[in-house]
Amino acid sequence: MNKLIAAAIAASCLLVSTLAQAGSTVVSLTFAGTARSSILHVPANYNQNTAYPLILVLHAMNMTAAQMESLTGFDALADSNNFFVAYPDSVGSQWVVTGTTNDVQFSVALLQKIEASYHIDPTRVYVAGYSQGAGLGQEIAFCNPTLVAGVGNVSEDLNSGWQSVCKLATPISYVLFHGTADPVSPYNGVAGTPATYSAMQTATTWAQVDGCANTSKPSSSTYADTLNTGPKVTDTLYTWSGCKNGTTVAFYSIPGGGHTWPGGTQTYVPTSPMGPTSMNTNASQIMWQTFSPKRSAAAFAGACGSANGVTTVSTPASGLCKTGLASAVSSGSLWTWTCSGYNGGAAASCSAPK
Repeated sequence: MNKLIAAAIAASCLLVSTLAQAGSTVVSLTFAGTARSSILHVPANYNQNTAYPLILVLHAMNMTAAQMESLTGFDALADSNNFFVAYPDSVGSQWVVTGTTNDVQFSVALLQKIEASYHIDPTRVYVAGYSQGAGLGQEIAFCNPTLVAGVGNVSEDLNSGWQSVCKLATPISYVLFHGTADPVSPYNGVAGTPATYSAMQTATTWAQVDGCANTSKPSSSTYADTLNTGPKVTDTLYTWSGCKNGTTVAFYSIPGGGHTWPGGTQTYVPTSPMGPTSMNTNASQIMWQTFSPKRSAAAFAGACGSANGVTTVSTPASGLCKTGLASAVSSGSLWTWTCSGYNGGAAASCSAPK
């Protein structure tokens, strides 16, 4: 009887997951004793039998998840390109990256919950952030380098203490957007202790971490742009090549651009006092184009169906035990399966949550 009940529950879970309604929904999670909420956009035509990429999109200080969803336009991109978007909300209008319970840990917990309910490709998880949210996004990557396959940053630079929380040693693809007239995060950096890097120094630091061949001399190209206040400008794209593990580093410099999301709706961020925004450079589209082919270098520590130890309701796809190794998946039911090929050939058994 127990086996019959388990099988019925499993089938029910699979049916619900397979037919999950597309669109935006609220994901609730209690973390460190605090009720947290996030918006999750499920792509149109979602099917549990397909593994989907996911982008974690982090708002700026004094913003909300809903405002970030509206600003970036990621939902339309997700529907047309088949990926998930998660927009978490901070507590008290700002992110916390240090302490025993912080938003780096919360973000990982949120990803775990999403992966437990939907078929997410654990090698295609990306982070995109705006201002302070970009700072958090970088810390998530620093502390979880095998979880994140790409980082997108708008208007936030590193500082001289950037390795104080976690030291990044694994190459991760990176794309930065920064306006030269940013009134909040100065384009040329700020002296002090710790000193804030310039936008170019930030990108160069990432290129060094990624082991790019032309660290000190990136390639550059220019293209025409228009700010939302009217001026015609010429943007510069800097790129670093020959990076390790197939990673890439790019930096979009926008003359006269402010502390704004390029190509965004600007319904939240007014021209005054944040400054103008680019109309021809679409940060969200460029991030997705950058992220899409990238895969993380994760060694999935025996977790069938997840990169971080969370098992899923459905059987994982072949090759999930360890990136780069041939792995087979055998399953007697929806509830248990075995991955072979993990850790150079040792078997790993996993059970889905009951």
